[in-house]
Amino acid sequence: MSEQKFMEWKLPCNLFKINHTEYVYQVTSIEDRQYRSVIYRNHIGDGGGKEKLATGTLAAVSEQYEMIAYWEENRLVVMDLSTKEPYILGSFVRPGQVNFCSSAKKLVFTAAEEFAMEPEGVPQWETVQWIDRTKFKSDATGIYDGRYMQVFAADLEKGGIRRITTKKLDYANPAFLDENTIICTAVPKDMDVSDDAYFQMINLETGEARWAPGAGGPIHELDVSPDGSYAAVLTHDNAYWEATNYQLYKFYPKSGKLECLSSALDRSLGNYVVNDTGLKTDAAVFHFSEDGKKIYANVTDGFVTDLYEFSEEGVRRITDGSRVIMEYAMMGQDILMISSQVNTPASILRYHHGSYQILGRQDNKLEDVEAEEFAYPGHNGEAFQGYIFYPKEKPLKGIVLDIHGGPHYCHGLAYSLDVHILAEAGYAAVYANPAGSQGKGEEIARASYHDWGGKDYGDLLSCVEQVRKIPLFSALPWAVKGGSYGGYMVNWIIGHTDFFTCAISERSTCNRYSQAGTSDCAFRYGKFEFEDFPWEHCDSYMERSPITYVKNVNTPVLLIHGDHDMNCPISQSEEWYSALRLENKEVYFARFKGQNHGFAVKGDPACREERYRLLVWWLDRYMKKE
Repeated sequence: MSEQKFMEWKLPCNLFKINHTEYVYQVTSIEDRQYRSVIYRNHIGDGGGKEKLATGTLAAVSEQYEMIAYWEENRLVVMDLSTKEPYILGSFVRPGQVNFCSSAKKLVFTAAEEFAMEPEGVPQWETVQWIDRTKFKSDATGIYDGRYMQVFAADLEKGGIRRITTKKLDYANPAFLDENTIICTAVPKDMDVSDDAYFQMINLETGEARWAPGAGGPIHELDVSPDGSYAAVLTHDNAYWEATNYQLYKFYPKSGKLECLSSALDRSLGNYVVNDTGLKTDAAVFHFSEDGKKIYANVTDGFVTDLYEFSEEGVRRITDGSRVIMEYAMMGQDILMISSQVNTPASILRYHHGSYQILGRQDNKLEDVEAEEFAYPGHNGEAFQGYIFYPKEKPLKGIVLDIHGGPHYCHGLAYSLDVHILAEAGYAAVYANPAGSQGKGEEIARASYHDWGGKDYGDLLSCVEQVRKIPLFSALPWAVKGGSYGGYMVNWIIGHTDFFTCAISERSTCNRYSQAGTSDCAFRYGKFEFEDFPWEHCDSYMERSPITYVKNVNTPVLLIHGDHDMNCPISQSEEWYSALRLENKEVYFARFKGQNHGFAVKGDPACREERYRLLVWWLDRYMKKE
């Protein structure tokens, strides 16, 4: 990929409606090898145009569209859209979600607040950092520093900011039920190892607070209906951990009642299509109709994401299954959206009764690719959908099986930098969504239960065999590539077959026993993905660990890892590299300094560019025809 094409990359995101003819959005670009975010207002119609408002990350728009709130680095800024005068409320650590009350006189937001470190009774020395949580590190924030995500309230009329939560809990999703009452969520018991999120209602004047139980699992998104009578939430009962379908619920604060609106739809609400451009992944959002009687949410179905309407009358799909919808806002009977397609990185669209009006588009793209659909036999006897992407004009050097992360995410028909970079270099890429993937219902999502390297492995090999039957691709060499869970699968595959010419394993794991105690999240996997805690089922964990099969590896493998990765710690690639070297296998290990788990998507731009070059170099090394 040319340096110019990537280093001038720009993407629209954080989309909000202002009224029926205006909207505000954020564009994140790469300039001078640094990220920069600019907030714009766009006027639709005659005499319209784009107007720059500020530099920062757009966070919220008031209900009557007169004010916006945004983060400028760690500073929370409010702007009156009539005067465009910014007002800095203050600086905060790890700034988060923001919401205005209906009159726009107050707002609430989350930020990190430091509490006294525990355990109590221990000496406090300058060089000693005590750890008092099971979840003592996070990929986004590093080693735990005694801070918890708290809720703050700002009075925009009288001035002043105060913290309104008091417990050592991580709060989220603050919103106003009325001018003086807010609702937020937290996990009040065993929060490091539990997903059982509760609602908390707090009176801002009296400080009175009360809790109400949720559905039993995490609460991903919350917003209050226009009349304040209920809160809509995306949540689930955690029956199958991350493989459980997220459902749309109404929560009634007065009674504590939860009412599910989406139980008839066997899909997990939200966008699960992995994305490597920088657009939001897992953007599970919803919006109310103007009267609050209908709710609109995005749903992943196969390789696309559509918008659905939920109401007392039932569930209805709105859009046409032609794209992956990342973000959206309702504009009367129309829908304003940011979406992505195979050959279009990102577009801002206005959708009206089946037709799309382009309002803005990311035009800085790479060479177009063909997307050919095929079907292959899945583990349950049903036909699974797959896609192969290849350059239109160039001769092919080989094929790359690209395995997504998760496992409870999926590939989709959105623009992929990796796919287009491989195409420019003369390689095809194959997408499959095997057992464990989202987008095909809860039964398939939970098919990886205690079975990593089982049904998913069989599905991937079945996909490969089907592509090999297509004449255009039958004689080409294959490589296998994947990151995170996809990297685990790469390590597993090369220990069980010599079919692939070479392999690329990114931010991967090889030893599920050791990862359970060194990852910021893997210690929780035993509740579903594996068999409880590793020390109680040692044989099971090691049976599902690629390092157990290191002697069987004969495929040259490139390991790519950020040394600040806390989801899949770099120690996993270190273990894998050492084992492969000690067994005299062909392995190369590329460390990226200062990069965390998501660096391939949102890491340092220079590191992202070098990773692209590394992928092509490795494939050319083993697959380029003489």
